[in-house]
Amino acid sequence: MIAIGRQMTVNFRSAIPVFRQIAGILLAQIDTGELPAGEPIPPQAELAARLEVARGTCAKAVRTLRDAGIVYVVTGKGSVSLREGKAAQAAEALADMRHR
Repeated sequence: MIAIGRQMTVNFRSAIPVFRQIAGILLAQIDTGELPAGEPIPPQAELAARLEVARGTCAKAVRTLRDAGIVYVVTGKGSVSLREGKAAQAAEALADMRHR
């Protein structure tokens, strides 16, 4: 397991796919305010290095959040920013992901 922040880990032996775990980590950080609305989240390359996973795995996690309307990509910047007012939606999405 690799930890990011407090009590947030990726378990490579879990039945939950790693990309979903990463999306869950980011959602939890959004919900707690550790990643405030409107602020960039860590770049995919940085997440991949910190979690010791392939960058594509992190990209899939970010796409999952983008498709749920939790984050948006800033074209040409290579960064992903949280949309304003999405903390409650993030909490609901996190709860939904935990039940899948």
